Amino acid sequence: MEADIHLFEITSEMTPEGIYKLRHHTRVALLFGGIDGLAIDAFNQQNVLRELKLKDISDRQLDVLKWEVVFDPSWGLGAHFLCETISVLRAEPFEPLPQPPSPRGTQGRARPLE
Repeated sequence: MEADIHLFEITSEMTPEGIYKLRHHTRVALLFGGIDGLAIDAFNQQNVLRELKLKDISDRQLDVLKWEVVFDPSWGLGAHFLCETISVLRAEPFEPLPQPPSPRGTQGRARPLE
């Protein structure tokens, strides 16, 4: 399974609209191999992660599964599974498309990967 994730740093600086400024926008593509026990919930048009949890479980005896992965949602997609491998396929900076401020303080859409 491949997952593209938009990462950024939230600064303490505020925009004129009262929204925290974001910087260091990066799009990371992760590849999860040898998946077991995949559970996905609430996938929709906008999926916001609160946290991506990667737990090393390689100390389990005789088990080829090395990682427990949790996509902890803030909105939308949630997932939980075990896997053998996790690889970073790419990590590249990008600039999000400018969007008018929303009442909830969310940022705009990202440009597609080329």
